[in-house]
Amino acid sequence: MAPYDYTKLDRELDRVKSQLFMGNNAGFLGPLMCSLDFIWTDTTETCETDGVQIRWNPEDFLGCTFAGRVSSLLHELGHVYRLHMLRQGNRCPDVWNIACDICINRDLIKMGYKLEWAQEGIGVHPEIPFELEEEIYDYLQKNGGGNQGQPHQHACGGMVIGSQPTQQAMINNVVRATHSAHITNQAGSIPGGVELILDKFLKPKLPWENIFYRWFNDLLEEEFTWKKRNRRYEDIYMPSRITEEGRLEHLVYYFDVSGSVTDNIVLRFNSEVKYIKDTFNPVKLTLVLFDTAIQQIYEYSENDRFDKLRVTGRGGTCFAEIRQHMIDEQPTAAIVFSDLFCTEMAEGPTCPIVWITVNNPTAQVKTGQLIHLTERE
Repeated sequence: MAPYDYTKLDRELDRVKSQLFMGNNAGFLGPLMCSLDFIWTDTTETCETDGVQIRWNPEDFLGCTFAGRVSSLLHELGHVYRLHMLRQGNRCPDVWNIACDICINRDLIKMGYKLEWAQEGIGVHPEIPFELEEEIYDYLQKNGGGNQGQPHQHACGGMVIGSQPTQQAMINNVVRATHSAHITNQAGSIPGGVELILDKFLKPKLPWENIFYRWFNDLLEEEFTWKKRNRRYEDIYMPSRITEEGRLEHLVYYFDVSGSVTDNIVLRFNSEVKYIKDTFNPVKLTLVLFDTAIQQIYEYSENDRFDKLRVTGRGGTCFAEIRQHMIDEQPTAAIVFSDLFCTEMAEGPTCPIVWITVNNPTAQVKTGQLIHLTERE
């Protein structure tokens, strides 16, 4: 990379960033921008983001007007807060990027920003009668893959699909920015549709209260003991809670991390587990990652926080080791999250088992409750 005065570049970038704190959407865009790392690099022609970094070519930055730099920054943040990297699935990357660019440009103009490249219909394509990125993508695919007879000034940069931990970090950044806007009474600064997009990746799809009904009543049965102080009360000595035998005391969640399990399914797993932890908070929660063998075991007490899980493995699928783990541990309940494209597990475990099968409507199990879940790629 050619030599540049990076002190001057950083100073000019700070001027660009400061503009985001002056608009009506500062309550959301400001915290989101501050959660990202900014990197100067010549590995991209303009600028790009993977959801946790914005990588900017110094030559492109210096060649832009000040308004153009602000437009570029806003555009890259649009890729982040609309979670475009998660939503691409198996779509053509180039056409998906154009569809996302159109949606971002329309979004930012509605928010009152002036974009240098989105003038006189260029970059917003008013002739496309759809709003959502997925709908715009389908339209482009049917009509020449984005070649609408106009210059391809859809955006100044692009997006890069990051790893699963990177994608989860992106979700966390958007969630924190959303929470920040709410607690500062600036919920109106959140661009339209952002919270609906987050719901897809954060809210559970499964009715866990109904699934856990057989154990839920036990969950409410409590005894108290004076042998251990209740830590919720600092000024007086109050009894602490002890649980009846048989309540949802130890929940083991087995997650199939074989090669057929996609990153979107990993994110779905994280969302479902987080809901269970936050809502039911069992005394002990064990997460077991497996493919042909157990790859990793995570244990959480009722006082531990669960945010995300790093996935290892990605081999085939075999239930032999998790079957033995159930027999040895004898948990209150076991949940197996798998696409079930493998041989059924042999009988043996006596604990209640809930099977969550993803994108496999013909799957069957010999024992336990089977629930089908469809996760669109």
